[in-house]
Amino acid sequence: CYPCLFLIKMKKKNQAPKKILSVSELYDWQKEIVQHKGNLTIRGGRQTGKSLAVAKRIYDVALKYPGEKSLIIAASERQENYLYERVRELIGKDYLGRSTLTKTKMENGHELIKFPVGQTGIFLEGLSNVSFLYVDEAIHVGQRVWNSIIPMLAEPRKRELGWITLLSSTKGKPKGYFFDSFSRKDFMQ
Repeated sequence: CYPCLFLIKMKKKNQAPKKILSVSELYDWQKEIVQHKGNLTIRGGRQTGKSLAVAKRIYDVALKYPGEKSLIIAASERQENYLYERVRELIGKDYLGRSTLTKTKMENGHELIKFPVGQTGIFLEGLSNVSFLYVDEAIHVGQRVWNSIIPMLAEPRKRELGWITLLSSTKGKPKGYFFDSFSRKDFMQ
């Protein structure tokens, strides 16, 4: 269990308590991640709390924007599983139908989907619009993947959504979408 998590009672009877991450328990830099509206790039050391802050961001955005869709991706399934599981801990039992290893639909209709993209992202093609994109270890996501993803954000961006959150701790070559995001004015660092 994480030091930032605590248990509260559910408002519905006969449900187990769920873990809720309190913003007041976060560091100031984590609060900025959770509360920022728009694109965000995060670079930091391992085990510093990046994923925990992003999981809280995903959860809060999902509560605020019912009926929208969030997509968690990474080059490998192991990387995206970690972030997806942290969000599912926050959601607890507040989902419709069933929560699977790849998809959870919250009670407010917000869908959370995770998808490993590998080096090409070929299986992303044909996936409908996503309003919020979370990319773990973004340094390893290649340009061919970005070419598949960016069109999915076009319609939500007309509604001032289509936010991208990039996070990485791994050192890599100074090239690609993750590297370029540090010089873009539409990304907060």
